[in-house]
Amino acid sequence: MKIAVLTAIATAAVIAVALYLVYLAAQGGSEAPPAEPPTGSPPLNLTERGGVVNYSSYGRFAVELYRRIALQEMDRNLVISPYTVYKAFAMAYAGASGATREEIKRVMGFGEDSCVLPRAGRGVEEGVAAWLQADMPVTDSYLSRLRCIGAEVRRVDFKRDVKGALRHINKWIEERTRGLVKGLIPEDYPVGWVPHAVLVSTLFFNGSWWPESFVRVGKAEFGGVGPVEYMSLSLGSCSDPSLRGRASEDVVVVELLFRDTDVAMYIVMPVDFRRYVETLTFEKLLEAVSTLPDEVVSVKMPLFKAEFKQSIKPLLMDMGVTDAFSPGKADFSHMVDVKKYGGLYIDDVFHGAFIKADENGVVAGAATGVVMKPICAKTGGRHVVIDKPFIFVLADRSTKTIYFIGHVVDPR
Repeated sequence: MKIAVLTAIATAAVIAVALYLVYLAAQGGSEAPPAEPPTGSPPLNLTERGGVVNYSSYGRFAVELYRRIALQEMDRNLVISPYTVYKAFAMAYAGASGATREEIKRVMGFGEDSCVLPRAGRGVEEGVAAWLQADMPVTDSYLSRLRCIGAEVRRVDFKRDVKGALRHINKWIEERTRGLVKGLIPEDYPVGWVPHAVLVSTLFFNGSWWPESFVRVGKAEFGGVGPVEYMSLSLGSCSDPSLRGRASEDVVVVELLFRDTDVAMYIVMPVDFRRYVETLTFEKLLEAVSTLPDEVVSVKMPLFKAEFKQSIKPLLMDMGVTDAFSPGKADFSHMVDVKKYGGLYIDDVFHGAFIKADENGVVAGAATGVVMKPICAKTGGRHVVIDKPFIFVLADRSTKTIYFIGHVVDPR
C-alpha cells in the first residue's frame, strides 16, 4: 500500500553525489519508461572488454574520496567526479610498476588489467586523452594500453612552449565539458621543470527530467540558510508513474529519472547531515539507494548548483598514494624507456567539477588532469520535501558506478 504523505523538515546543507546511471529507452518515437531496476542488490562484478570490473572496489574509492573532501567543505556546496580521477589515474596505473603500481591499485581499486575499467553509460559523454612530450620514448606496450583504455594520444612539445601546450589542454577540457570546467591547470603552473605528460579525463552530462519537468513554486526555507527557490514535481494522477523512494526516521531517499539516458539522480537527505557524511561508506550508500519501493508521488526540492576546482594531490597522498608523487620513489618504467630518457613522477593532480539542477533537468561537467614531470626535475504515495541537507546521486541502477559526488549546503 502506498503511503500518502512524507514531509522532510530540516536544517542546513546538501550532499551532491553522482554515481553511474539508468536506462531510459525510446520506442516508436516516444519516450518509454525506464528499464526496471534490479530487485535485489545490483551486480557489482560485470564483464567489460573481456575482463571483470569490480565496481565495489571503485565505489569504495569514490565514496572515500568524497567523504574526505566533504568533511573539509561542510559549509558550502560541493561536487566532485571520482570517475574522472579514476580514469585519469588509470592511464598512470597503466605505466606504473613495482610499489608505485601497487599503491595506486590499493587506493583506487584497480584490477590487474588496467584496461578493465567501468565505462560511461548512454547519455554520459566521456573524454580521455594523454598529452605526451614529443621526443619522449614511450613504450609500445604503454601506447597499446592507452588505446585499450580509450585514450587519445597527443604529442606536444612542452619543452618549447609549455604555456601554449597547457592552454591547448585547458581549451580541450573546456570544450569537452561545454564550458563548465575552465582553466583546470592554473596559469602560474608549472613551477620549476616543465611537464612531460598530462593525463586527462573528462565527463559531461545534460539530462531532462522524466516523466516530466519540475515546476518552480517560489521561495521557502531551507535548513536554516533562509528562503531559497524551490521546484516541485507532482505525479498524483492515477495515470502517472510513481517514483522510487523511501523514508525512515534517519534518512529520506528518492530516485529522480531522466529522459533517453542511462542516468538517474538519487537524493539522500539524512537527519544528521554531518554524522552521515562522517560515517559514509560505499556499502552504506549502496544500501540506501538500492531496492527502493514505488511510493513517491511528489517531490519538492530546491534548485541548486555546486562547483569545485583545486589540486587534490594532498588528499590523494593522505589516502596512500605517496610513491607516485616522489621523484626518488616513483616507478613509471612501463611508460617510458628509463635507460634512454630517465623516469617520471606525478607532480600534481588538478580536479574541477560543476553541477546545476533546475526545473528542466541537470547539467554537469568534470575533469581531472594528472601532471607528470621527469625525475631529473628539482622537484505511497509519499510527498517528499527536500528542505535540508541531502545527497544526490547520478547513478546506474545496475552498477552504481560513481561519476559525481558532492554536497549543497546553501542552494542560493
